[in-house]
Amino acid sequence: MELEALAEQGPLTEEQEAELAELQPKVAQQQKRKARDAERYQAGKVAVDRVVELEALAEQGPLTEEQEAELAELQPKVAQQQKRKARDAERYQARKVAVARVVELEALKEQGPLTEEQEAELAELQPKAQQKQKQKEGNAERYQARKVAVARVVELEALKEQGPLTEEQEAELAELQPKAQQKQKRRIMTRSGTRRERLLLPVLWSWRR
Repeated sequence: MELEALAEQGPLTEEQEAELAELQPKVAQQQKRKARDAERYQAGKVAVDRVVELEALAEQGPLTEEQEAELAELQPKVAQQQKRKARDAERYQARKVAVARVVELEALKEQGPLTEEQEAELAELQPKAQQKQKQKEGNAERYQARKVAVARVVELEALKEQGPLTEEQEAELAELQPKAQQKQKRRIMTRSGTRRERLLLPVLWSWRR
């Protein structure tokens, strides 16, 4: 956080102290929410992998009672996860359509007055389009920060091979390594998630029959 970095350099102003006190709980709440999301994602990933494994075993021969019970328990969780992903995709598509329609209506507005229906539609869609834009900017900022962290970690590790780092460099490396590792894990999870979805398609179709 920018204010915490300033606090390390010297005392903050009263306004900055007040702003920091106001923002810290929000940031902490956001971090908790991210941790919970990560836990749910990990649990869902484990469930998906196990369902794929059990379905493969079932094709080779009858499952044991324990395996049948485990499969029966995990299938609803996996199905729920797939539904949640489908809802997220629908929301994403709806925001994408809203942005395109806002662009279209604003272009029409430049050519002349809109009808009452078009004005009402524009007023309704603009907040959705702005929300998508903010989300896109936030994602871009986080991606850029992780990219910079990875590049700096590579640089510091290269320096470390040439000789001991300074205390400041060691502290910076210790701070940045988790961010770089998180980026790497996210890339691996994205690739493995796509593979699991391909493997799960026959399973999901079999449940719908």
